[in-house]
Amino acid sequence: MATTLPAGIVCRGSAVGDNARDDCSDAVMAESIDSLHERYRASLADKADELEALWPLPTSTPARDRITPLRQALHKLAGSAGSYGYAEIGSQARLLEQWLSAWGSGGPRPGARPPLRMSQAFLELIDRLRRTAAGGG
Repeated sequence: MATTLPAGIVCRGSAVGDNARDDCSDAVMAESIDSLHERYRASLADKADELEALWPLPTSTPARDRITPLRQALHKLAGSAGSYGYAEIGSQARLLEQWLSAWGSGGPRPGARPPLRMSQAFLELIDRLRRTAAGGG
């Protein structure tokens, strides 16, 4: 049996009873994990672009329609960043998601802009994503 890992590495293994077992060395597995980590790091620039396209929140659409896509993108980033070892990015995204949820919970009044601190934190997150994607953490 052969298993192709996401990084394109092929491990050879043998079936034992009903259980298949790969005999990959720790080094090969570590290389695969490093490759996944590197691809995620590089994808942070795209994530920054996606978030930036959703900000600033337009004031011409209903509040829920404005907030939901941005909140969902922040939620996904918060979860995935932590999984790949970017705890600070995950924490920043989670905090922004929570602020956005609280700010929009009653529906901001028409034409309302997010509080200045939320806007600053959002821009800081975008900057951090781009610096990290470029290898500057």
